[in-house]
Amino acid sequence: MRHLLRHAGLVRPYRFERTLVVLAGLALALMVGAAAAILVSHNHLLLDSPRGWHFLYLAGLIVAGIAAAPWPRLAAVLLSLATVEIGLGMGSALLYKYHWASSETLFPRDYQRPPYGWHPLLRAAPLPTPPEQAATARVFINSQRQRGLERTAGELAGKIVIALFGGSTTFDFISPQRQTWGERLEQMLGPNAMP
Repeated sequence: MRHLLRHAGLVRPYRFERTLVVLAGLALALMVGAAAAILVSHNHLLLDSPRGWHFLYLAGLIVAGIAAAPWPRLAAVLLSLATVEIGLGMGSALLYKYHWASSETLFPRDYQRPPYGWHPLLRAAPLPTPPEQAATARVFINSQRQRGLERTAGELAGKIVIALFGGSTTFDFISPQRQTWGERLEQMLGPNAMP
């Protein structure tokens, strides 16, 4: 107990700058804990999600800030960073809740499989669309990790195949199936060409 009091600056010689750091850290911990408890009670907080990771990150910053109480300047930096992160996260959540912001919160409540995976020659390549989502997917990624429906060897036989290279504008993730500029190019070139 005496060690904790010394850490908080409450034994002689008194170090009240440490006390202020510990009190600030405990206040932030109480605020974050209350927000987490409310989200858990509404089933809106999963640890294996960006929102859960955000709360773990905040807890780590606060614990590090309190642990750094013997070095008040370092502790102030850590707790200030935690305060900014709390303001951004919870502030954006409140703005969205009260319809003052049109986009989802800074820390989403769930986690979905990212649509991209590592590729040895590229930074990332789209992952194939799972079969159970093929009928409803806005964008279909085939087994070759390319945008568009599966093409059999028979469909490609006797056709001129045009390769389109580029980034997000070529991939055209916003346009639904059969409305990308690659598919429109295919329509313009006629039945003997296939991008």
